Amino acid sequence: MRPGDTLPPERFLLDSLRAGYRRVDTVSGPGDVSRRGGIVDIYPPESDEPVRIELFGDTVESLRSFDPDHQRSTGALAHAPIGPAAENPATDAAVARLAAYLEGGLGRALADDGAVSEFRTKLDVLRSEGHLPGFEALAALTSSQPSTLLDYASRLALVVDEPERVEEELARAGYELRASHAASGDRVLPGPSVLFVPEDRAIAATRESVLALRELDAGERGAGVVHVAWSSRRARSFAGRVADFAGALKDAKAGGMKILCVLRAPGSATRLAELLADYELDADIAVAGLREGFEFPEQRVTVYSEREIFGEERLAPDRKSGSRTAFLTDFRDLKVGDLVVHVDHGIARYAGLGRPKGGSVNRDFMILEFQGGDRLFVPTDRLDLVQKYSGVSGHHAILDKLGAARGRRSRAGFASRSNRWRRSCSSSTPGVVRRPATRSPPTDCGRRSSRRRSRSS
Repeated sequence: MRPGDTLPPERFLLDSLRAGYRRVDTVSGPGDVSRRGGIVDIYPPESDEPVRIELFGDTVESLRSFDPDHQRSTGALAHAPIGPAAENPATDAAVARLAAYLEGGLGRALADDGAVSEFRTKLDVLRSEGHLPGFEALAALTSSQPSTLLDYASRLALVVDEPERVEEELARAGYELRASHAASGDRVLPGPSVLFVPEDRAIAATRESVLALRELDAGERGAGVVHVAWSSRRARSFAGRVADFAGALKDAKAGGMKILCVLRAPGSATRLAELLADYELDADIAVAGLREGFEFPEQRVTVYSEREIFGEERLAPDRKSGSRTAFLTDFRDLKVGDLVVHVDHGIARYAGLGRPKGGSVNRDFMILEFQGGDRLFVPTDRLDLVQKYSGVSGHHAILDKLGAARGRRSRAGFASRSNRWRRSCSSSTPGVVRRPATRSPPTDCGRRSSRRRSRSS
């Protein structure tokens, strides 16, 4: 999308909902979309910040990125790529196909005395909420023409890096999916062989690749196979020593070496070009994601990445995430009835997945039950807030009241400040209480201090 494009807002909102976006009052997370008059806010999942589209009628007047916390603009955009929010959104047609599958399964279960209650439960949830947990993984049941990545890439040349390792990983993934499905006892949804590409088909596709890359020579020889071996080694690292890099670049060019510099961002590429210009040098510079450089001595080619030229990028530690490293990464780590600890509210019981009444139909929530039957709905994209409870053996944990843990921390903080205040008083001069500065008039401070000293004496 670019300024000047035609964009009817109502049609755009409908298209966004069909693509998996959630309509909200205020955009705060990926997959949200909202409209306020001639302003449409949308948060594409692939973007670092949401996009604010300002319209004049049906014409895009401006595009801006903004901070979702403060809703303030952070800069103008020349263009904004907006992709779907879900690979398999819960459209009306998709929900109808899944409902038809469940209705057929219910009919078969009634005839065969099968899992009637399980089919009815899922069917009731789907009809009332228009969604099921894990809906995106059910494309084989909800799509009119189920397709895979292999179908989309049928006209492209397939290149496989380390074929033996890839086949091993595909076989392991297939085994783990089958074992997980068998352990779940699910008699409603079909098995992995229906919902996912069978590993034998995926392995067969990798064996039809036009090019296979191996770090070590596997000795493969045969009709129609062209074997090419390139000896290689890591590129020399300069770790920010620009003068040394410029000298090596000058020597390499004098010796007929082909040099390519690959940097992660356009700004880094511009910076390198300016630095080399100071040494009256130029180089072939590309912008791409390359983890580390390499050299082909026989072909006289060297490729440098940003790591070798400028050194390792040191990222500041994330203070917020430091205390949450042990928190959940997947709700499949939990079973209904397990005790968990919420970072703000304390001990609760996990009651499964669901949605609050009136909530988004395109977002799943973990349901946590606290003392007194209070419930808290935690979005599944915020599993970092929940930790599995691990208590002392033989000790029966008591559920917290919703909000009690936060209150305890507040009281603990107040007690800590009170203790510091007492220590400060006890270390003061005998008979005199030191008080922090206030905005009261000097005469009032003088009278209060005078009375306090007279009583103390």
